[in-house]
Amino acid sequence: MPVTINGDGSITGLSVGGLGAGVVNTATLANGAATQAKRTYSTGEIVKVVQDVYTGTGSFGINDTVYTVNAPNATITPTLSGSKILVSVVMTTGINNNGETMQLTLKRSIAGGSYSTVDAATGSADGSRRRVTVSYRASSSYGMQNSKIEFLDSPSYSLGQAIGYKIAHSHRYGGYIEHFMNRSYNDENNDSEGRAISVMTLMEIAA
Repeated sequence: MPVTINGDGSITGLSVGGLGAGVVNTATLANGAATQAKRTYSTGEIVKVVQDVYTGTGSFGINDTVYTVNAPNATITPTLSGSKILVSVVMTTGINNNGETMQLTLKRSIAGGSYSTVDAATGSADGSRRRVTVSYRASSSYGMQNSKIEFLDSPSYSLGQAIGYKIAHSHRYGGYIEHFMNRSYNDENNDSEGRAISVMTLMEIAA
């Protein structure tokens, strides 16, 4: 097809690449004329990362129940369909009951819905035992305990839906226990005490 310059300034018959390399540069493009190139990801490649760092020293008391804390928490909106989410959590806690067994459970929300247990990230169902993600024994009510969760989640979602994660706390003892975030139960104002952080990191992994 012949190239024709029309009276209105338009050109017909010009094929893609017909101007040759270097004819059009960045400076000659109109604002907004170019968009980001479409990217393809290999399986296992990191697509997106979000993180929440909690430096507060919140506290709460619970009986023999499960309590979901607000921090740290993170929400990620996947870029691709079918991605997996790598959840990495470091929790620093203290309690007021020496030697008690503490339990942490991973919770998930889809598209702003209620948080529910990620069953695949908990132990096997066996009788009336509580299914949790990780557990640790507090060695002292004067110290802080550090526990970690690493789990590759495979949530069911649609593009555009946000996926949120939180952590639920519980303990083995049937009575009331106080839990402290990023501090010990003692938490005296002297240089022998410490305060820490708790962190949640989410990574979208291409499937």
